[in-house]
Amino acid sequence: MLKTNVRLKRQPDKKNGEDQVVIKVQYKQKQYPIPIPYLKVLPKHFDENYYGEWLRDSYTNKEGLHRKKTTVNNNIKHFKTKVDVALENLAEVGFEKLTVNLIKGAIGKDAQDLKENIAFIQDSFYNESLLEVYEYQFLPDYSAQGDQKNLKTLLGHLTAFCKQSKEYEFAQMKDLNSKFLMDFTWYLLDYQIPNRNKKDPHSYLTHETVFKQIKKLRKFIKFCEAKLHKEMPEIEYKFPFKGTIDVVNPLSLNPTELDILYHIDLEDKNLDVVRKAFLLAFATGGQRIGDVRYIIESKKYLSGLSEYFQKKTGRQMVSGILDGYFNKFSKDEITLPSDQHINRLLKKLILHQVDLITNNKKLKDKLGEISPYEFPFDREIKKKSFRGRSQKPVFTKGIPLHKELKFRHARHTFISTMIFREKKTKEDVMLYTGHASEQIINYYLERKKSIEAYEKDSKQVHPNPDLAYVINPNQKSELLELFEEFGTGSVKESDLPW
Repeated sequence: MLKTNVRLKRQPDKKNGEDQVVIKVQYKQKQYPIPIPYLKVLPKHFDENYYGEWLRDSYTNKEGLHRKKTTVNNNIKHFKTKVDVALENLAEVGFEKLTVNLIKGAIGKDAQDLKENIAFIQDSFYNESLLEVYEYQFLPDYSAQGDQKNLKTLLGHLTAFCKQSKEYEFAQMKDLNSKFLMDFTWYLLDYQIPNRNKKDPHSYLTHETVFKQIKKLRKFIKFCEAKLHKEMPEIEYKFPFKGTIDVVNPLSLNPTELDILYHIDLEDKNLDVVRKAFLLAFATGGQRIGDVRYIIESKKYLSGLSEYFQKKTGRQMVSGILDGYFNKFSKDEITLPSDQHINRLLKKLILHQVDLITNNKKLKDKLGEISPYEFPFDREIKKKSFRGRSQKPVFTKGIPLHKELKFRHARHTFISTMIFREKKTKEDVMLYTGHASEQIINYYLERKKSIEAYEKDSKQVHPNPDLAYVINPNQKSELLELFEEFGTGSVKESDLPW
């Protein structure tokens, strides 16, 4: 069902704080914002009712044109009517895929024009060169995104694959089918990475890396659907080596690390902001970076309750702030850096803690007595991977925590904490995180069973520190003394998260 509302885009201009006025088209639980030309406003001057109403008596735009309140509101209603007519014409044509560009292109055209235009695009698109569409149409659309480098890597693999294969030397869009995906998968599995190490001159891509490349190719297929304004024929695909790809990277911060991150004093403002953002993501149910950014920009966390739609799933969420994990910063205003800088600053934050511990022998010895794990933050991650066509795992050497930890691991930390420390049920965890599938949660529950079995049989703490959540009973009081002794601020017993 199609619905239209006049709303603000909620992406304020950095200079004057104004928001773009948009017509939001709602279809199949998704929203498509169509901007009204030359109209940006301050939220306090705009009433977001069904039609949208300009509240100020007058308005002067960039061109210096002076408009009265009635003129502006009439223009809003006139543009909304145009969008409504365009949607009616699209419904008459029987569109299969709705996009913002399709709606914009439909404004001012009747149903017959739209039908002819869409049919022409679809006929010509299937005969275009696959590599040219990818390079000259798909890549520019992702120029501002962080995965641009990875998408270019995929282009290199696609180009080499097409040149090497006689069948796909002049591949067209219509050749993008199940067989193409499987042939490309085997090409990647056999691809040898040049290595300067003389003992091991060549190594193969891991199964996880190959699968990620195929996922990016699927993103390209979604892009093609948007260009065609229709669903492309479903492509059946099954990775040839079942069970060689981990469902999730279980890396997360352990209880000691989480508590130090909460209580430590940081003079560097950038590190302090990333610390707060990581803890906020954790405390709101392990939310993703896009949702955390919205919670911060809307300042909803200041009220202790956030209501929003998840960007990835579209699910409506009502997240409270977990007691004890963000109380210290609940009234602080946060300005989050760009996505590409967050993980870099998080890495710097972890290294800062490692330096603090390693350079202070007394602190290091004390933490070693308190924590049942390795030294907080100063630990290594062991990874298991499968390479090439082999189904035998290869174990990599220990990788420092700071090289592996990303902002998304706040979500893993939350799930681990809820399952291992708080003993929450699967349903409770899914309510917080917004997971639509039980697959990820079941993965953690299986890990929990294996850890409990290990600790019961061996009567020792599980050696994997980011999954073991057995707390030393003396840790609570000793950590209080430790924080006070090393000048991390006055800490009350009620401040500690557990």
